[in-house]
Parts: sequence; C-alpha cells; structure tokens
Amino acid sequence: MNISSQKITGTEPAKALSYNSSDGCSRRPQPSSCNGRGPQPVSQPAAFAEAWTNLWPHARDSLVKLGVGSVAAIPLQDWFVKILSKSRFQHVQNVVVLEWAGKEKYQSETGNLWNLRRMEKADLEQVHKVDESAFAPLWQNSLEAIKKAYEQSGFASLIETEGKVIAYQISTRSSQGLHLARLATHPEFQGRGLGTALVKDIQVQASRNQDRLTVNTQDTNAPSLRLYQKMGFKHTGDRFPVYEYQLA
Repeated sequence: MNISSQKITGTEPAKALSYNSSDGCSRRPQPSSCNGRGPQPVSQPAAFAEAWTNLWPHARDSLVKLGVGSVAAIPLQDWFVKILSKSRFQHVQNVVVLEWAGKEKYQSETGNLWNLRRMEKADLEQVHKVDESAFAPLWQNSLEAIKKAYEQSGFASLIETEGKVIAYQISTRSSQGLHLARLATHPEFQGRGLGTALVKDIQVQASRNQDRLTVNTQDTNAPSLRLYQKMGFKHTGDRFPVYEYQLA
C-alpha cells in the first residue's frame, strides 16, 4: 500500500473443542462419562475467551519486557471483538479492500532519473531499509518477512537511482488474480510519482494476463486512497477493523 501503512492480515483460529470442568471432569476428552455424564462441550468462542484470559496477561508482560510499544489485531468474528474490547484494545482504523478491473493499456514509465526493474534477491536489504523508513513501527516488516514475501511473490519490482533502491512493490498471485501486498516509497522521494509508476507497472502485468487486481490499505491512509482511486481502483465494500493496545 503508496502505502505508508499496510501490514496486518488476520486469520481465523482453527476449529477447536473444549470441555467444561464444572463437575470436576477432566478437560481432556474421555471415552467414558464422569459422574454418569459424558464430557460437556463448551462453545468455541467461550473456549477461546478462556484461553485468551489465561494467556494474554503473560504475553503482555513479556512484550513490555521486550520493549514492544503496541500490539494490534484484526478480528474477523464478533466474539473476538468482544474479547479485545474487554481487554482494552481500541478500534483505531479499518483495513479496506479496493479492486482494479480496468482494461486500460498502460505503459510502464518513470522519469529520466529513475530506473524501474524487476526485484532481485540481492536487493532485499535495501528494500527493507525503504520499508523501515516509509512505515510506522506497527506496520514495518522485518528483513526476514521481506525475504519470505519476495519468495512468495508473483510479481515484485522496484525503482532505483544511482544504484539506490528508493521505492518498491511486492504482489502475490492466486487463482483470483494479482494482489498488491506491499508498496512503499522512501520519504525523501515521496510525491514524485514513484508510487504511481509502480502501480501502473502492476496494471500492465494484470492487463497482459487479464488478471483481477486488488489492494488493501487503511481507511485513515489518505495518500494511499488518493493514489489508488486516481489509478482507477474502486472500493469493494470489504473492511476489517484494526484494534490496537498501547503497551507503553
């Protein structure tokens, strides 16, 4: 996302089954009954709420000791929203989804001073430096995360000047098309059309393969929203809440 803030993705926890122990029965599933009754199933939300209550205080204390400033989560279910709210997480923004389904015949272009090319493994340390400079701490990716994103990418490109990486994008490919997973421009070079050039280059790739192209960004990220809307992206209506807890 020229996203100056995009990172978190949420996943629903795997299905689980827990058992109550109000009658002294073991929490482990038992083939035989206890006190003449079989194990009593507890609803999945209740099971996760109990797990959160037991684990979150310890996790929070550990993160404080590590010097972590904040924790964020994207709840996909109402029961998780209730858990986060009860734990004093604040709803700070939403992640929104935009889609480009245009058929415009864009041509990749940059200014005479810039060189737009495919990203290579040797570029990743410089890419990471751009990421660190462009994003707030909550949304930054580690070098290891950048490496994994590159390895899993369907199309990754960058813009450089005099051998220095100053902007980049990483997109993933699936059966649903291309998804612009990460877009960043070094602050010293923002406002010069580099983000536009990278997005246009992705649109060229999408047009060649007749791919659907999507992107996520925060609803509070006005520069990103202006860029994508200028490039023909439309809101899909999908939005996911971001909850944050300040540790310091």
